[in-house]
Parts: sequence; C-alpha cells; structure tokens
Amino acid sequence: MANSRYYLSCADFTDRRYHCYVASSQALYGPYGSRYLAVPHGGHNMFFEDAKGQWWGTFFGNDTDAPFKERPGLL
Repeated sequence: MANSRYYLSCADFTDRRYHCYVASSQALYGPYGSRYLAVPHGGHNMFFEDAKGQWWGTFFGNDTDAPFKERPGLL
C-alpha cells in the first residue's frame, strides 16, 4: 500500500516482449483499475520502500528487444 492505494504488479509477455504491468485499487480485494505498462521489457518485479522512504523496483529483462537481456536491474 502506498498513497492510500493498493498496487498489484505482474509480468506478462505481450507481443513477444516481457513487461511489468501495474493496476491499483482503493481496496485490497478490488476492484482494480485497468493495468498499465510500468516497466517496459522488465518483468519479474518487486517494489519496495527503503528506510529513507525512497521507492525502488527490481526487474529482469527477458525478451529479444530488452536492452538489459538476462540481467537483473533496479530502478
């Protein structure tokens, strides 16, 4: 939960590209809004907040167009 909203993330192959999508809701059990592209070419996600309040996201490039193919990343 962040900013009084719940966020649900997933990785999905769309048009042979591996992306991270996110949808949000005001309630844990939904309804959730339409998903949107959050990290292009970056699936296998986890979002977390550090001790200073900064938000981070992990990802993994796993498609032929990913500039970081088969490498973990942090943003």
